[in-house]
Amino acid sequence: DYVDGTDGWRHSKWLSFIEKRLRLAKKLLNPETGVIVCTIDENEVHHLGILLEEVFPNFYRQKVTIVITSRGVAKQGLARVEEYALIAFAPNARATDTKDNYLTRTEAKKTKNPWASLLRRGSSGLPSDRSGMVYPILIDPADRRIIGVGESLEERIARGELLKSEIDNLDPDRDPSFAWPIRSNGKLGRWQVAPKRLKELLASGFVKAGRYDEKKRSWSINYLKKGPISEIAQGKLKITGREWADGPVTLIYSDEEDTVTRAKTVWFRTLHDAGTYGTTLLQDILGSRLFEFPKSVYAVKDTIAALVGANKSALIVDFFAGSGTTLNAVNLLNVLDEGQRRCILVTNNELNGDFADR
Repeated sequence: DYVDGTDGWRHSKWLSFIEKRLRLAKKLLNPETGVIVCTIDENEVHHLGILLEEVFPNFYRQKVTIVITSRGVAKQGLARVEEYALIAFAPNARATDTKDNYLTRTEAKKTKNPWASLLRRGSSGLPSDRSGMVYPILIDPADRRIIGVGESLEERIARGELLKSEIDNLDPDRDPSFAWPIRSNGKLGRWQVAPKRLKELLASGFVKAGRYDEKKRSWSINYLKKGPISEIAQGKLKITGREWADGPVTLIYSDEEDTVTRAKTVWFRTLHDAGTYGTTLLQDILGSRLFEFPKSVYAVKDTIAALVGANKSALIVDFFAGSGTTLNAVNLLNVLDEGQRRCILVTNNELNGDFADR
């Protein structure tokens, strides 16, 4: 705002402005375990890197490239999508281990789904093939909960109520309170397991109702086969929650590994988009655009987590506070891991009159 863009000394004047603040920051920083982060665009990144080397000669320095927009900002050259974070670590400071390296696309990881369809497909899928595996499963449609298992066709045949020669053409009453093994052609099929086994699976939470198919007028039913059940016993498949608090429960599983890694030096996450999670977020809160180029609160949260995530009582100081995103990010991280980190914000009060009047 105060230096002309054609001023031949503009970089020098900017460096003088920043140097004073960096030297003050160094006095506040823990000389053994402190970390300083400077986010910057391409205009001054190289000059700032040299300045950090001069002010923090015994610190370990790194540059992180953060993708802040996938749309890109095009001027004369290529469309810029990134900004940079220059980080200086005091001699005994270390980055925190995380479960996310901020680069590898998490959606590219194929997570095995342990749930299989209870409906028998392919060969031997007719009711006459295994009449003991054709039965209604009782459903509470209100909350999509399995509440019981009905009588099989085999039992009804033994009682003389049905003829085995007729069951392939049987069309049972369709009702949302029951799930029958209905094949894709709309005809009756069979389940993968007998009623006794299904009751055992139900008691353990190893079977659940899926969606209701309006066309077939029946529910899809999913269950766990022997393999996933064995993996649960071995601790390879983790139980992460329960769908129901009481009665027969359905368990929720995850096979995602609890791998420990470090953040890489290139970050590419949708939540780091400065437009959506910075500018738009603040406009929704304040009603108008009162701050230029606010950062994504999630990019700041991830930065803090990568550096002091293991220190739940860390003290973070932001002396270019702007809209206060850093405090927001610290509070968010504290909520996520029950931390008690504190944050000090400092600003020059360079705000427009409309916001200052508020």
